[in-house]
Amino acid sequence: MSLSETDSYLHTEKGQMGTPKKESQIKLELVALINMLGWSRNQAARYIYTETHDFDDDSEIRKFEANFIKALQRDQNQDRLEVYFDILLASPEAEAIDFVKNKYIPLDVISSSLSESMKDISKCITKTLKSE
Repeated sequence: MSLSETDSYLHTEKGQMGTPKKESQIKLELVALINMLGWSRNQAARYIYTETHDFDDDSEIRKFEANFIKALQRDQNQDRLEVYFDILLASPEAEAIDFVKNKYIPLDVISSSLSESMKDISKCITKTLKSE
């Protein structure tokens, strides 16, 4: 999902008071992380499966891949999506790209300098949490 698609998706998927739905936000972050890793959705699903299961069964992996892709297309359990996100975020590849979990998405309401400052604060908090 490109940045412009993400922006348009955020503007159409609103909850109460104009805030993005929590499920939509975690899905967007999950898809953004997969894209930044340069992985396909199937590759991400395979990684999640192998990290959470002791034995790798090809037929079960294919089933999980299909269920993972469906989870990204539908409103699913937020807790499950957050677990998937955390598993991908803990991968060595994700640590190398310096991804910030709760990413600030500018809405052109505030100045660009304030927007950059907010992004820096978010990165600092994420790094602090990782080091604890």
